[in-house]
Amino acid sequence: MRETFRLSRWILYLGLFGVVAYGSIGIGCILVVMVLRQPAGYEALFSWGLGGFFLALVAMSSYLVLAYRFERLVIDGHLLTLAGTFQTTEIDLTQVTDARWHQAFGGKLTLAAGGKHACISFANHYVMTSEQEQRLIEFMQSQIPRAIQKDWAWFRHCHFAPREPRPQGPRRGYVLATRKRLDLFVVPAALVTLVTGATVGAWLGDGVLAAQGVIFAVFLVSLRFIHPRQGEYQPTIWCPEHPEVRWPVVLLVVGCSCMVVRRFIPEPIHSAIMGALAVATGVFSVYVIRRAMLQGRERLNRVRQRRAEVEAEWNGNDSAASTTMER
Repeated sequence: MRETFRLSRWILYLGLFGVVAYGSIGIGCILVVMVLRQPAGYEALFSWGLGGFFLALVAMSSYLVLAYRFERLVIDGHLLTLAGTFQTTEIDLTQVTDARWHQAFGGKLTLAAGGKHACISFANHYVMTSEQEQRLIEFMQSQIPRAIQKDWAWFRHCHFAPREPRPQGPRRGYVLATRKRLDLFVVPAALVTLVTGATVGAWLGDGVLAAQGVIFAVFLVSLRFIHPRQGEYQPTIWCPEHPEVRWPVVLLVVGCSCMVVRRFIPEPIHSAIMGALAVATGVFSVYVIRRAMLQGRERLNRVRQRRAEVEAEWNGNDSAASTTMER
């Protein structure tokens, strides 16, 4: 087998978007403090910290751009070459001492041979058709000794077992949410935050409000790219038909309210409102995290039970085949 695989182009697009979006927010936060000399005190410290955080995200996004340029997966017979951004690893498949199959995140294979380690991702980052992916997996499985391969039964079940056909349409109690429908809300909402920040900032002579309008607008546009193209969502009371816009609605209302209300109420009242909002956000976050942990624990228990059943079935078939060959 002689083939070369490179990273998908969406890695490049994701990195470029991160550099532009996060860079705009980070530089904007820092310029607000350096050029406008406001806010002051703890608000200035918060702006510096927020700007540094988003500049760190810019560095991570830049790494994605470099990874698209340099990373390659080359297979030439028994020799496997992983060209990374900062180093290149070559492994002879005949000398592999440990191999573990992982089914999460599109599937991957970790290899160890002679002190070298490598990780191959299937259909997650590399550009390959389903036929190429299956041929690559079968090639790896056949070249590596079966005795040192771990978790192959579960990997095989997750990737090659026949799937039950899903019913057409969303499940009962869910609605179908699409990114295309989200676009109809995100673009006007981003424009509203920009206009609100610029108008109120020019009216009151406060450049911080204009910068906040830009930051909230970038956040809204970012939500559009984070949202999946299509998915099932449970409707909420205040978004019964279009649940995909619930978080953009919250961001729009909070952003515009903060920009408009900040200069029209006394500072003690404003601080009390922001403190109450911070406490409410913390309580809600704890509730969401706890609920997600309970759901994740239930799902993990189901997966472990199913995995034990698959491995027992695979070992039973393997023992039966060995007995038949001995006879």
